Amino acid sequence: MIRRRRNTRSMCACPLSIIYPCSARDALLNVVDSIRTLPAESYELIVVHSYSAVGVDALCRQEGLTFVSLPNSKSKGTAFNAGARLSTGDHLLFCDRLTNPVDCLFQTSTVANPISYLEDGKAVALKLSRESVRQFGGFSEKNLSLEEMFSEYMQRVAASGYEWTPIEWSAAR
Repeated sequence: MIRRRRNTRSMCACPLSIIYPCSARDALLNVVDSIRTLPAESYELIVVHSYSAVGVDALCRQEGLTFVSLPNSKSKGTAFNAGARLSTGDHLLFCDRLTNPVDCLFQTSTVANPISYLEDGKAVALKLSRESVRQFGGFSEKNLSLEEMFSEYMQRVAASGYEWTPIEWSAAR
C-alpha cells in the first residue's frame, strides 16, 4: 500500500516542484529549514520516503508538506515517478538525499535548457521542465543507482535528438 498526502497549498501550480527522497527525519528538517529561505509561492516540496523512515510522516504533516510513503522494496525511479505525479510545478527538481535543493536551485537558476544535470562527485540532481517529463516519460523503475537512473533518462533524451545541460557545481553563491 502506498500512502499519499497532498498539501492544500500545493494544489495550485507553482514554478518549481522539488521532489526529495528522504530517509531520515533530521535530514528532512535541514532541507525544510533551508527551503524556507525561498519565497513560499515559488516552490512546492514533495517528500518521498519509505515506511521505515521513522518520524518523517509526522514531520511532513506538521510542516504541511506533500509526501508519498512507499514500501522499502520500491526503487528510486518508482519514488521519483510517484512524486512527479503529485507535482504541480512548471519545472521538477529531482535530488538525491545528499543534495541540498536550495544549492541545486542556485546552480541551475541561470540555465535556460529545460533539462539540466548537476553532479559534484557526491551529490546529483536533475532539473526537468514539465514538458520534458511529458515528452520523455518517467524514470526507469528498475533497481538502479541514482546516477544510473539519471544516465538512462539522459540517454533517452539524447536518442530523441535533444540536448541537456551538464552543470559544474560551484560552491560560491
